[in-house]
Amino acid sequence: MFGMNPGSLEFVFALCAGIGTLFFIIRFFFGFADNFGIDMDVDDGGFDAHDGLDFKFLSVNTVCGFLMMFGWSGLTARLQFHQDEVTSVLIAVLAGLAMGGLLAVLMRAALNLQDTGAVFKIEDSIGKRGKVYQRIPADGKGVIHVSVTSGTHQLDAISEGDDEINSFETVVVLSVQNESTVIVRKV
Repeated sequence: MFGMNPGSLEFVFALCAGIGTLFFIIRFFFGFADNFGIDMDVDDGGFDAHDGLDFKFLSVNTVCGFLMMFGWSGLTARLQFHQDEVTSVLIAVLAGLAMGGLLAVLMRAALNLQDTGAVFKIEDSIGKRGKVYQRIPADGKGVIHVSVTSGTHQLDAISEGDDEINSFETVVVLSVQNESTVIVRKV
């Protein structure tokens, strides 16, 4: 490739560029698929949403960005601009660090955009009033709409007693039965 032998600096640059680009494309595909609801659980290694905003500079994204930019800028400096080995390595390292730093800053900024109110917990609906959307039979489930801080949510609902609750009636959420069902009482 490019007339390089496996021991040359150009080979190292090309290998880093290839590995970094390959992993960047794979990470991009997983992120793109995740936006369309395809579950491809990939841990970034730098962020853990469950522990708050735990940010690490060395994440998979920053390492991929560093390798990709290190390789491509080193190859460009060496083959296109005919720089010597020391200058090519210096340019490659600086470009790699700049890309890794830029990705780290962008990921930090993206984390700051996350709104904790956007995460709906069904427990937050306890004590809230809602409207019956689909009649709740005495011995079955109906559907209610309840407003919580993050918006209006549609939940399955069961009547507290053996009472039937008609559509458009106001109810209060008493407790949670499971992840999608609440127990309500007519107001």
